[in-house]
Amino acid sequence: METYTLPTEASNTPVPRSKRINQIIIFGAIAYLLHALFIYSLEKQPELLKTGETVPHFSVGLADGGMLSEMDIIGKPAMIFYFANWCPCSHESIKWIKEAKSQYSSMGLTVVGIGIQDTTANISEFAAKHALDFPVGIKGGDSAARIMGIKTTPTTLFFDSSGVLRHSWVGKIEEQGQIQEGINSIYPKEQFAVAR
Repeated sequence: METYTLPTEASNTPVPRSKRINQIIIFGAIAYLLHALFIYSLEKQPELLKTGETVPHFSVGLADGGMLSEMDIIGKPAMIFYFANWCPCSHESIKWIKEAKSQYSSMGLTVVGIGIQDTTANISEFAAKHALDFPVGIKGGDSAARIMGIKTTPTTLFFDSSGVLRHSWVGKIEEQGQIQEGINSIYPKEQFAVAR
């Protein structure tokens, strides 16, 4: 009669403490990432604000230490430019935003820049590099972007004086004409004709 012997357990040598801690950290990190992905997949990502919708409540901290909310843009035509310092398209687009501000500020155009998906220091660096002479949101931009359904930089929104979105441009601005349609949409035709 044949007999079988069960394999003996691996050596009872204890696992070094540092290796055990590393394993726990790795397991914890994987569990955290899986949990975050699961929660993210459950959340309904808001869609970009649609033409005809009113600006929702938002609040951002400005580079000058003040605060800005939707109440600061209601009552005048406004253009909100969402950007990030790491985004080459934001750097290439900003000259058109500045040009529109210069050209239409006499008609009451309010221009606001809101930094998103970046650090406060980097957003401030972007504002300084481009010598922005309009309010720049450096804190709370990601929350404001989420509320309005902004998912990418740059994105430019155009609101009329009632705070209603009239036009949006997602992506790099390569020519003045890409902004002009938005500008045209937020001014009454008669006011625009007189101003020209």
